[in-house]
Amino acid sequence: MGITDIFEGTADLSGISEEGNLVVSKVIHKATLDMDEAGATAAAATGIEFVRTFLPPTTPVLKFDKPFMVFLRNRETRSVLFMGKIVNPAEK
Repeated sequence: MGITDIFEGTADLSGISEEGNLVVSKVIHKATLDMDEAGATAAAATGIEFVRTFLPPTTPVLKFDKPFMVFLRNRETRSVLFMGKIVNPAEK
């Protein structure tokens, strides 16, 4: 999404807390796609964890620069419900 300042400590987060030197330490996003004979339902939730710091934390870099496969599986049966192949991740 292009948002990087909040992880590096250069963003102004003063509007969400009176404490200074806030940096986002973790963002968790969960998206679900429920499918049955009646149709499909999608839902999403996001949680953000903040820490006070004087130095920005080291954040891992995930690079999707090679072709990869995507699988959507049923948790209980482990059956593959959806399978896809991303050939060129840089392409929009």
